[in-house]
Amino acid sequence: MLITVTLVTLGGLAFLVRTVAVLLAVSSNKKANDYPAPQTSTN
Repeated sequence: MLITVTLVTLGGLAFLVRTVAVLLAVSSNKKANDYPAPQTSTN
């Protein structure tokens, strides 16, 4: 039982850390992309 709780807790912490890291990377990329001229991309 204790092992299961520990694994779930570690999994949740890893998920939160990964989510925060992705959000920080996305926000920094948006800030960096705001300064140069917008690139013409076919979306």
